[in-house]
Amino acid sequence: MDFTIRQEAITDMDSIWIYTKEQWSRQQANRYYQLLYSEIYRLTQFPLSGKDCSELGDGFRYSKIKSHFIFYLITPSETIDVLRVLHENMDFLQQFQMNKQGG
Repeated sequence: MDFTIRQEAITDMDSIWIYTKEQWSRQQANRYYQLLYSEIYRLTQFPLSGKDCSELGDGFRYSKIKSHFIFYLITPSETIDVLRVLHENMDFLQQFQMNKQGG
């Protein structure tokens, strides 16, 4: 199974990298970034391993990695569509509503 990463998720991951680099180090930021990508790759192998999160939208699923959640859909063409990568302290519902209003 392949994957796509929406622009919002790319922006999320870039922000996570910058924050991690500023708080700890470039090396730690690179490790965490790789950990996120490894989890996305794992989801291509085991797409149903993420938990159902249909309260955010039809077919939404998520997988937790450290203190972040990777939100995704499994498309009809059997692709993992990564929607967002959000910190566990964020209001997920508000983040997805902001996406609908802004886009």
